[in-house]
Amino acid sequence: MQKKMEDHLRQKYAPGFYAGTTICNEILKFIFEFYEEGLNRLLPNIATSRWVGEILFQNEEAGKASRAFKLGELADDDSNYWQETGPKIQQSLDLICEKLAEIGETDKVSGLWQTQIPDFENVLLCAEKCVEYANVSNHTFMVAPNATSIKINAVGEDPYFEHVVDDLNHDLMADYHRQNRKEVTLREQYLEKSFDPFDHQYHAKVLNEPFCKVFGITYTEFQALVTAAPANMEKIESHKKAPMCLKDHLLTNLAAYYGFPFESVNAVINNLILDKSIPRQVWNSRQYNRINKRPFLEFQSKGRTVIMWSHKKVEDYLTLLDSELAFNKTPHGWKHKPLTDAISEIARNAGKWFERSVIAQLEKLGFSGRSIKDKTFNKFPDIKFECGEIDYLGYHAATKCLAIFEFKFFETGFDARGIRQVKSAFLEGDDAYVPIFEKKIAWINNNLSFIKSYFEAEHHIQIPCNLHDLKSTFITYYPTPLNLFFLNPRCKSLVQFVEDFQTKELWPY
Repeated sequence: MQKKMEDHLRQKYAPGFYAGTTICNEILKFIFEFYEEGLNRLLPNIATSRWVGEILFQNEEAGKASRAFKLGELADDDSNYWQETGPKIQQSLDLICEKLAEIGETDKVSGLWQTQIPDFENVLLCAEKCVEYANVSNHTFMVAPNATSIKINAVGEDPYFEHVVDDLNHDLMADYHRQNRKEVTLREQYLEKSFDPFDHQYHAKVLNEPFCKVFGITYTEFQALVTAAPANMEKIESHKKAPMCLKDHLLTNLAAYYGFPFESVNAVINNLILDKSIPRQVWNSRQYNRINKRPFLEFQSKGRTVIMWSHKKVEDYLTLLDSELAFNKTPHGWKHKPLTDAISEIARNAGKWFERSVIAQLEKLGFSGRSIKDKTFNKFPDIKFECGEIDYLGYHAATKCLAIFEFKFFETGFDARGIRQVKSAFLEGDDAYVPIFEKKIAWINNNLSFIKSYFEAEHHIQIPCNLHDLKSTFITYYPTPLNLFFLNPRCKSLVQFVEDFQTKELWPY
């Protein structure tokens, strides 16, 4: 397959150095299309329940490895390997599941499964390469258009193809990934313990009534329904253990067991079945018709409609759902006003919780201050406060540091679309976070004398008359990749800021 790819590439592109986002993307898409064609051509040859079961089993194994990696339980060599290849392996397995679901049939081909092994291996290769080149192309186009280049070497040279990202961009992305991995086990210690905006039981309190209005069952009952099938099946310890249920039997049994209306069970489960009429777009990592968001696969098998799934993917779906609700994302099929209003309430409370958590940490570090609202200066008619609310303005007496903070409970991402979404929210347009924050910074600087007198009179916080340097930073829930695009004002996660301040014992930036 690799030799065929090299021959295919050389038919159109001569050896040489290629730079610039247009030509680089053209070459990357050309390679991607070769592997996508191979994937689409070979997949029908393994469209059997045996191979679907194998992919679902591999998904379970990849999930175990991913969890062990995040918890630091892997040996160094295994950890390094998983860090480099793990996400690509998981995305490749997901893609194969999604593509097989598009075919929609198992037992499509006959013959001994042993004779299908070469096709299966090439399917794995093609899927992995599709994911790799889609990701690289997206990064080139959306994130670092001026930081990538391609070199096609002469015939006989190894490797024949090289894609290069400049050192700075590469190092910044590596730092971003490293910080995210680090914070998985640290973040919780910096957050308020009395409330968890990602908790499905809290979500149920808000969603039960509106969910019942829309679907005929409560959100708590929906959670029970989704977890029931995996909970009552054996662990998937081999391809033979991959669950396969007749769809009608599954829906009827779930409705009877819980006493739910069949129409409700049918509606919520169908909403979680991959829709084979919507083609999987590998380059679109935010597509809703994906196995992480619709974890049940529907096939025709021997004239019957069956459902198959990976327990790990159902678990991933529920985890992702908890996160999306906290970040005000409406799941597919939920766009009904009672539900969207309830999701907005969850997200508002999540944002307030994060603000409380950050302020508590700032005060532990020694800051004294407050938020500034539209009405804070009402009794000072000469003061025109028109820059928008300030999340926190604080003074650190030990280091004589006055700082303005903007808190963002904001979802980020490792994929190019997620990174571009962050860039857009912070930087693009007059209503982006950075220009709005800069207006607040300017207002404080222009009214510094008043702020000093106000803090002393109203809050007994004495700021030295000769202090003229205002510090500033965004504080985010997750680390962001914004160092790729700008440095000032700074943007740090809560964990980063607290650790940096504690390390230097003064303003760290």
